[in-house]
Amino acid sequence: MDRCWKCGAPSDAPDFARPFRTASTQSRLFERFLASNDVPPESEMPLIREIITIAQDEVDTLDARISELQATLAQLTHTRDAAVEHLERYRAIMSPVRHVPPELLCEIFASVWAIHALDEQVQKPPWYLGQICRAWRHHALAYPYIWNTITIPASQSPELLPAIETQLVRSAHAPLDLAFRDVQRDVEPPLLDVVLPLCGRWRSLSLQFDPASRPGALEWLSRPKFHPDALESMDLARAYDIVSDAFAVAPRLYQVHLTDWQFQDTSRPTLTIPWQQITHYRGTGRWSQQLALLDTIPNLVEGAMGLIYDEFGDTPSGPRIMPHIRRLRLE
Repeated sequence: MDRCWKCGAPSDAPDFARPFRTASTQSRLFERFLASNDVPPESEMPLIREIITIAQDEVDTLDARISELQATLAQLTHTRDAAVEHLERYRAIMSPVRHVPPELLCEIFASVWAIHALDEQVQKPPWYLGQICRAWRHHALAYPYIWNTITIPASQSPELLPAIETQLVRSAHAPLDLAFRDVQRDVEPPLLDVVLPLCGRWRSLSLQFDPASRPGALEWLSRPKFHPDALESMDLARAYDIVSDAFAVAPRLYQVHLTDWQFQDTSRPTLTIPWQQITHYRGTGRWSQQLALLDTIPNLVEGAMGLIYDEFGDTPSGPRIMPHIRRLRLE
């Protein structure tokens, strides 16, 4: 009886190292016929048939053993897969990610969603954010900074208002970052009634104007109830001929981006901005007007000015003293 090579216990495993039973002296006597086309004598036919029968029995026995081993291997593989799944489930308990504070996870998710919302103009988290947040759903729903970025597209579907209302509720008292795409002359009243009363929480405001909406595109912000006390950053795109004093009083406003902006003649009314408190500015205008603007921004730290050559304008002369400037790009 075969014995286990590890412990020496009797083993019923088949010995695959032994030779086949057909490799006998009698079978070797007929090897000459395997190398030729000679016909064996009739007297030797019974012995050849016996060798064939023994060989067939050997093949049948081996096939049966192979089937048993395959079934055993399949069962062992299934058992191993179950053990691996069990191992991974309990190993996940020791995962370092469980020790990450929920606030940090939510901060990461909030940044991802903010970028996605501004690029894709969506009102719900992207699918991958939902996958990540599922394990911390209660933290995500209760963390205001995941919900404080609101993008209002030009085409306002019936589902938009309920979605924004839900988002505002979940944002609690967090500062709001609003982006209006292709702003028309008037914003839908139901939507305006939801977001405008919270203007005291607006931290940043991005307005991308529809070219057909000027010159009264900001009339909906000129209401007495509009008081951007917490507004820090303002980004206006395609703001031609905009006349408004909506941002004349914004105590925290320090950053202004006027994309595709063209300054008007000084004799005409235009957008009123508290330039004396602005530290970051980007805009485009005629050379003379941009130089004049520098005189009104004494605390400018970083600026980017697109200059249009003013052939017939009066170019202000003399040096500009900018004590706080760190970076100024002229194009």
